[in-house]
Amino acid sequence: MRRVVNVRATVLAAASETAVILILALGGKSVGAALIIGLFMLAAYIIAGVVSVKTSKKKLLAALVFAFVLSVVTTATYTIRLFSYNSFVPDANAQYEVDGEIDAVVSKHGTVESLTLTAVKIDGKKTNGKVQVFFEEDDVPADSLPLGASFSVRGKLRAVELVSDAEINGSAYRKNLRYKLYAEYSDAVSVAGKAGLFVRMRATIYNRLRSACGYKYGSVAYCMLTGDKSELDSTASDMFTLAGIGHVLAVSGLHVGLIAGMFEFLLRKLRVPRLARVISVVAALSFYAAFVGFSASVVRAVIMCAVALATLVNGQRKDALCSLGFAYSLILAAEPFLLGEVGFLMSFSAVFGLVLFAGTFTKILRKIKLPKFAAAPLAATVSAQIGTLPVSAYFFGAIQTYSVLFNLLAVPLLSVIFALFLFITPISILFKTDVLLRVCGMGLAVTDILVGFAANLPFASLNTVPNKAVFAAYPAMFVASKFFMLPKLKRTVSLCVFALVLSSVFLPSAVALQVPRKLRNSVLAVNSYGEVTTVILTEKAFVVGDVKNPSALSRTLEKYGILKIEAILLNRLTEEAGESVSELMRKYSVQKVLCPLDCVEPDGLAAMGKYKNFYAWEESPLQSFAPVSVGSRHAGYIYTSETGAALLAVSYSSRYTALSPETLDSAAIIRCFAYSNAYSERIYLTNLPRGYFGEEPAHQFSTAELGSFAFGLSSGTVISKK
Repeated sequence: MRRVVNVRATVLAAASETAVILILALGGKSVGAALIIGLFMLAAYIIAGVVSVKTSKKKLLAALVFAFVLSVVTTATYTIRLFSYNSFVPDANAQYEVDGEIDAVVSKHGTVESLTLTAVKIDGKKTNGKVQVFFEEDDVPADSLPLGASFSVRGKLRAVELVSDAEINGSAYRKNLRYKLYAEYSDAVSVAGKAGLFVRMRATIYNRLRSACGYKYGSVAYCMLTGDKSELDSTASDMFTLAGIGHVLAVSGLHVGLIAGMFEFLLRKLRVPRLARVISVVAALSFYAAFVGFSASVVRAVIMCAVALATLVNGQRKDALCSLGFAYSLILAAEPFLLGEVGFLMSFSAVFGLVLFAGTFTKILRKIKLPKFAAAPLAATVSAQIGTLPVSAYFFGAIQTYSVLFNLLAVPLLSVIFALFLFITPISILFKTDVLLRVCGMGLAVTDILVGFAANLPFASLNTVPNKAVFAAYPAMFVASKFFMLPKLKRTVSLCVFALVLSSVFLPSAVALQVPRKLRNSVLAVNSYGEVTTVILTEKAFVVGDVKNPSALSRTLEKYGILKIEAILLNRLTEEAGESVSELMRKYSVQKVLCPLDCVEPDGLAAMGKYKNFYAWEESPLQSFAPVSVGSRHAGYIYTSETGAALLAVSYSSRYTALSPETLDSAAIIRCFAYSNAYSERIYLTNLPRGYFGEEPAHQFSTAELGSFAFGLSSGTVISKK
């Protein structure tokens, strides 16, 4: 136990595994480059091994052997997982019958965005993993699809790729999502069935919390307890993120630590022997990990907690860095594709920052006479924020300015609220009473006020351009920490690290208010099934469409480093669209919002709040753009570039075939939801891989197949893909 817990071989193993996984992912894009880098890494192992043998450094040799063995295991696991992930590759032109049980439903404003099926059969054959189903209709009521119900539907099937263009799809892997199905809800059959134990437990808890605390706060409490955000309104989730406390909605070390502490305290009061206490706490945490679906952050926290408890049993000194490396290397050896999952990286990076800097910062704050009760939490918060900075900058394209302050204010409050919900919810379900849960809900209402205030402060979020160079900050952080430095170099190294982090995050952002030259005269098709919103790029960025999914639009803009929107051209200003625009304005510089006057709804204007730069299209039309209609109903916009290339972007609910022949004749490129078996000579940018009717146009570029891509208006080809 002493070597496993206290020897830093686990840190070397963690670094080695990370390098191996990145090299293997690169092999999907360039086999030659991956092979060369891999050979250099192997040579470094051999040289280090020879040196350690000749100098009789047994600990170094043991660490190298341990790291090498884990790297080999990780390579084998990666290869097996990659080639066994999809049991077959679907025929793009065929339709498949898919049966399964409803495992999760993602909804917004009471309608279904997508649902996930488990226990799947495809054309009657049992298939591993889950299938995510998207419907052509955008008005499917979420209440009509209960969890655990048997569900059958027929449609177009597409395999989910784990690795594409050297990028790992960690999110799909974590969810065990292996296929996506595109179908019509009218073809589906749903039959009530008996759900599994954990599904029934989660449904019971959610219904009780929603009954006691209302939809909004009940969903937040449910998310805190289970980590399931499918029932959480996206606006509430974004508010927590903008305030810098979004981590409390993902079950992580904070939650696991509170549960372990509660159990440990209770068992100690009952005078349970130490070994029995450790076994009981680990068993309880394992059950909780299974309940929340073995998310990476929970598994990490449970492993670290188990290692720490094991050291107490043997009387060994706890070594947080070793425990972290052990948990990290163990998880990646078994599940290497989690390296591309943002929750996994956020969880480990936060703890990494804590381990490296919390002790040092606490000592510094104590030297300036700050009381210990204030110094420790402030040091921990700052350290965790430093650790997560590169991950936030890369994956979210933003840094929350006031996160340290609001973590200090909100996290203690939310920790108490979480503990109360954890203790009271089973009692409320058992005795069928909501009184105590309503009191807890009042605590969430107070938190909501804090979160809303923080999210709407000026410069609450600073947008950044995703840049992989930012991850170089991690080895630099390690060098700057107490684990690796000479005292005389401490200040110099620390300043260099700080400069590296700032430059890698903010320098690319300094030039991102202008559209990159290579992307000018192009279009970005937003990568989301139910979203036909389009970003047209000249020297400025214009967003055209329904703007139903601001998160998907943000992801697309962030991937291409677009931080400023010149104008948003809406097809209809509904309450949902107004909320989406309001959310975008908190993250981006939006110069103008336009919509035809007869498509403006009062609730939509109210949802936009006090935004002053809204104009009816008739008041302030844009050159190069023109609205199109079907009869008297607005149906989208047509854009004509300086080179004469014309793009027709129709709304989600409109069919391009209903437009006038003159409009269709003028558009060489059509952005729509699906090809409708007409005008096959055009170039299509669609959501579906193929048309519903089996035929294909001469040229089709689909977000379902290609992901997020930039399409040249003049060249007629994909000029960039992310």
